[in-house]
Amino acid sequence: MTALLGACASVSPAYRPDVANQKALSSVQGGNVALGAFTQPADISTMCRGNGPVEPPHGMTFAAYVQGAFADELKASGKLAAGSPGVTLTGKLTKVDFSSSYHLIHGYWDLDLNLQSSNGRSLSAAEHYEFDTSLLAESACDRSAEALPLAVDQLIHQVVASPDFPALLADR
Repeated sequence: MTALLGACASVSPAYRPDVANQKALSSVQGGNVALGAFTQPADISTMCRGNGPVEPPHGMTFAAYVQGAFADELKASGKLAAGSPGVTLTGKLTKVDFSSSYHLIHGYWDLDLNLQSSNGRSLSAAEHYEFDTSLLAESACDRSAEALPLAVDQLIHQVVASPDFPALLADR
């Protein structure tokens, strides 16, 4: 009889809208925003210290997780289109990378995003989010998963607080 040992996934919690992002969005003129497709690189490494992958919840891709987080923020701020949108934003994650062993007991998420508006404008943002991990693989990987929504929150804040963001929401 052969015993199979399988690694367990460390799954990130669901994203929750942030007060700072709501404040930044409330100061932006415009609204009625739709979200189109968000894409990601094909070669994202999700393995964490041989313990298993670090993943977004519910089998989502990282692109779907970021898109859902943007949708949650836009909905909470009243800017998500209920009907015919004024503009549609699409996104391309150009980098999704993490480490659970940066300086031994620290980790980071690197997320780079290009947003394109249907009005022809675009905006890029890059987030390097650092957090504490652990010497123990399972704990370090779980903390990496728990840090994903915080990194996404900071990425979104960079976008919505940018002086260039209002131009993405402007009608043509």
